[in-house]
Amino acid sequence: MFSPGQEVLDAWGKAYGVLANVFIQREGQIYQESADGDGGWRDRRAFRIVKKQPQSEIISSFILAPVDGGKVVDFKPGQYLAVYIKDEGLEHQEIRQYSLTAAPNGEYYRIAVKREDRGLVSNYLHQKAQEGDVIDIAPPHGDFFLDVTPNTPVALISAGVGQTPMLGMLNTLHAGSIRPRCTGCTRRKTARCTPLPMRWRPSPPRCRTSAVTSGTANRARTMWQAVTISPAV
Repeated sequence: MFSPGQEVLDAWGKAYGVLANVFIQREGQIYQESADGDGGWRDRRAFRIVKKQPQSEIISSFILAPVDGGKVVDFKPGQYLAVYIKDEGLEHQEIRQYSLTAAPNGEYYRIAVKREDRGLVSNYLHQKAQEGDVIDIAPPHGDFFLDVTPNTPVALISAGVGQTPMLGMLNTLHAGSIRPRCTGCTRRKTARCTPLPMRWRPSPPRCRTSAVTSGTANRARTMWQAVTISPAV
């Protein structure tokens, strides 16, 4: 077997150590930034399930508020929460990440969870977790987020439960000075896309679930929340 030689191995070992320290230090900086923000914390924090609401047969939303009654740190639209679940029905503590679907508000977080057939945590949250239960979560993180500025054109495309980070982005746009113009398609084979009169639902619990429209058959399907829908002709 070819050997690069001890000098090369030693050099690689030193390089690995330097690179590992860079990542460790950066991770520490991220944790500290989360802790230093208004309403921030480090590691885990206890949150109560304030509201659990089915959104479809396989997706439910959860509103989470801190047990200590304090503020929650803001996040960038598109980021996620890490949820820690420990239950007697689970052999080990399980950790899952779920996208934030509401705009930053300083009071609570909102996530959406799709129930997977063999998903330990998703089935626990759908079938066993109830309003009033307490779970631990880590601060918001994630590199997939929307940098919102008034002059930024935004086009969001998603399918299935992949819409969840997009909902956080759209709700954040609505909460600011930007009013999205949205387009949907009917399922007809000759469908044309048409602008939809939209009013994005405000932050829970003042929200009202509204109608939806979906894209053409056998193609990427889009789902929008709307008060009224004018289908394509």
